[in-house]
Amino acid sequence: MISMQSPSRSSVSRAWPRPWVIAAWLMALILLAGGWVAVRAGDDKGRHTTVTRELIPIDGGGVLIDTPGLRGIGLHDADDGIGQVYADIEALAAQCRFDDCEHHSEPGCAVQEAIANGTVDAGRLGRYEKMLRESRWAAARGNAREERRQRETWKAITRQQRGAYRFRENNGLR
Repeated sequence: MISMQSPSRSSVSRAWPRPWVIAAWLMALILLAGGWVAVRAGDDKGRHTTVTRELIPIDGGGVLIDTPGLRGIGLHDADDGIGQVYADIEALAAQCRFDDCEHHSEPGCAVQEAIANGTVDAGRLGRYEKMLRESRWAAARGNAREERRQRETWKAITRQQRGAYRFRENNGLR
């Protein structure tokens, strides 16, 4: 089993992920694969060598999850969880002057006021918005009506942007 020492208290200010964690993950992957990852000769691409699922505890805290064929991890039906984690931002958003406030530059935005007076961190608002976008995207996958609506929205944005470029070009504003 892999043995890694946990970082000292003085290194807590370093950004995640810590180098020792990355090293432990890589060593565990190498051990699980029975050496370095196999490479196909025909196209020089790696191939899956994992055939079983395993949870590997890492000394110093954490668990390495090794699963065959896992391509990604995402959010599914996470609206309730997002609401619980970011309850403070949602409570402030309910106090905004406008119901459709995007919390960026609208007048009377309670969230921006809280950021200005230091009650809420601007990075926290960014993470909240990112989680909402990812949750909406995951919910739209497989929903043909929502996918079409999003596609039409982006087509309209693209048309508008191209029109603005043509206007600038035709009027010598470039």
